[in-house]
Amino acid sequence: MRVEWIITSSVLIAVIIALRYLLKGRISLRLQYALWGLVLVRLLLPVSIGRTAVSVLNAVPAVSGDMVLGRSAQMNVTVDGTTAVYELPRQQTEYEAAREELTHTDRDWSVGGTEHKTVITADTFTALWLAGTAVTGVWFAAVNAALTVRLRRGRRKLDRPACPLPVYITGAVETPCLFGLFRPAVYVTEEAAEDETVLRHVIEHETTHYRHGDHIWSALRGAALAVHWFNPLVWWGAFLSRRDG
Repeated sequence: MRVEWIITSSVLIAVIIALRYLLKGRISLRLQYALWGLVLVRLLLPVSIGRTAVSVLNAVPAVSGDMVLGRSAQMNVTVDGTTAVYELPRQQTEYEAAREELTHTDRDWSVGGTEHKTVITADTFTALWLAGTAVTGVWFAAVNAALTVRLRRGRRKLDRPACPLPVYITGAVETPCLFGLFRPAVYVTEEAAEDETVLRHVIEHETTHYRHGDHIWSALRGAALAVHWFNPLVWWGAFLSRRDG
């Protein structure tokens, strides 16, 4: 996964979150929700169009494919045929003190040693990212499949000719909802169906979600979370965008 994709996405989310709180009540809710579309495009398109003089990437040093997680060394200081071994960084202070002392003597001494690095390669990063994406994607799919089964089990069709979507009564949810990507439908609770006024408002509410394409945005939001499963800013942004929707 490209580092600049992660960085630019995170910065954009942070900016949108900051604007969301700074401009709260000063911009329309429609515009506030639309700003998340910029984030979604950035999260799902791993391409960057060059760099500019004010690009945030200019402040980030070039990163190689491999990452060094830790370094250690075993240094040998030999004085008059006797060798002392220092484990770095644990004995860094003692090693530097011994070196400093020997530089001011005429004794016969030498230094040698070996360095050890713990490295994660770019291939390892890619494998971990793909594994996390697969697990998150399967989890989302499983949750939605389970909800589909619960909603369709025992649902009853409600005749609402004025509604552009099928309307069902179900006991599988605690609150009414719009559910389904390719064949969305409105699901209402028994309590909502008993009151005509409540039912009318509920259906209008859910069909407004449909007209706004929120069922599509929800699926795309899940795809973004699967791809960027490791980034807490993406999860925060998804939570806020869902609330704004």
